[in-house]
Amino acid sequence: MAIRYTGIFAMVACVLIVGAQAIGDQIVGPENKCGCIETLEPVCGKTSTGVFKYFGNQCRMDCENRWLLLDFVKTDMSYCIL
Repeated sequence: MAIRYTGIFAMVACVLIVGAQAIGDQIVGPENKCGCIETLEPVCGKTSTGVFKYFGNQCRMDCENRWLLLDFVKTDMSYCIL
């Protein structure tokens, strides 16, 4: 009988761990907070410090700026290496 309860406990623990990881991804990732559509419309962004970064679309760049307190602005795609 003890083995049966141990097996049930192990399954419940696994479900809780997997569920917590899924919720954590939704909370931590800025991409999930903005509701950006996964449309590929490449944007190259540049910060005030001269850092360039490629984004999948304008929404992704705006979202990262908002949630990570960055200052990327759209610039010519030739500055970003894909």
